[in-house]
Amino acid sequence: MKKETRFCINPECGEPFDTTNPKKFNCNISCKNRGAYLRSLIDFRLERSMYKAFIKNIRIVKDLFERGFKKVTCETLNMMGFDDNLGIIPEKDKFGRSYFIYGKIALLLVSPEEYELYLINQK
Repeated sequence: MKKETRFCINPECGEPFDTTNPKKFNCNISCKNRGAYLRSLIDFRLERSMYKAFIKNIRIVKDLFERGFKKVTCETLNMMGFDDNLGIIPEKDKFGRSYFIYGKIALLLVSPEEYELYLINQK
C-alpha cells in the first residue's frame, strides 16, 4: 500500500502523520479521543446544559425538602435558581393532579403559583 501524509483532524493538534490506512484521520489514539470529546462538547451542548440545570433543580428541591419545606412558591424556586424551562413533562396522580419528579422528591402542582413537596415511595 502507498504511504500517505495526512494532517490530524483534532483541532488542537493538526500535526502531519504518515499512514497507509485510508480510514485513519488522527495521528494517535489520544488525539482521536480528544477530538471526539471536543466534537461532543459542540454537538451535545444543549443536552449538557439541560442535564446540568436538571441536576441543579434536584439539589434545590432536595435542599428545600431537607429544611422542612412542605409547600413552596414558584417565586421562591426561581430565587434559588430553579430552572422551570427544562420541558419536563408532568405526570398525573390518581386524582389527576400534575406533579414533577426531581430525584426522590416530587413537586405537586397545588395552584398555578405553588407546589407541594413530598417524598416518592420507593418500591
